[in-house]
Amino acid sequence: MNGEVMLFDTSIMHDAINESDEMRYILMLRLWHPDLTDVEKKALQFLYDAIQVPGLISQDPGERFMAEQMVNMMHTFPNPKLLEETEPSGFAIDAG
Repeated sequence: MNGEVMLFDTSIMHDAINESDEMRYILMLRLWHPDLTDVEKKALQFLYDAIQVPGLISQDPGERFMAEQMVNMMHTFPNPKLLEETEPSGFAIDAG
């Protein structure tokens, strides 16, 4: 497969091992099966979100609210213009 593209269904349990000394890049996409209804898609998305952010199913309203905010941020595509307008965040490195 050197220098080629490979596409496979990751919903099937599998292992992926890079046994070479070369860097391998992976682009993963989640695509919905065309026969799924909107209700089924929303239910599955909630399950995926709850696995990543367990607070979504908390009995504590405050924890659930914070989890919902986190999921909303995860689902929001970054707007480069907004990123340029905000103060830089992260760690500052002192070169001196």
